[in-house]
Amino acid sequence: MPLPAVRVVYHLDDVSNAIATVRMLQNHVKADSSVQIVVVALGGGVDFLLAGGKDSRGNPYEPMVDDLSAAGVAFRACGNTLTFRDIPASAVHPEATIIESGAAEISRLQFREGYAYYKP
Repeated sequence: MPLPAVRVVYHLDDVSNAIATVRMLQNHVKADSSVQIVVVALGGGVDFLLAGGKDSRGNPYEPMVDDLSAAGVAFRACGNTLTFRDIPASAVHPEATIIESGAAEISRLQFREGYAYYKP
């Protein structure tokens, strides 16, 4: 009987960790192509999923999100953060799902769906 796929939720709450997180995600998928990964962005981490978002060197985040999505990584953006910061849903990357609460989503994935928790 084959082992079930590993499931991991990555917690991104600071955009300054986005590039390191992208590298970890790429390495994780490369090491285990069957892994199921969900990235939950909340607080400052939501900036990683916004249209026009760029890293400190001016590189856009969008192609990184596109590549990771194509590799099977799922992205979720905190609706509470968007509301608090007055960011319209239309500004969020189309591959990202807007969820009500990032903290609640992380907890749900851990405790109801058995995802391991990782915070870069």
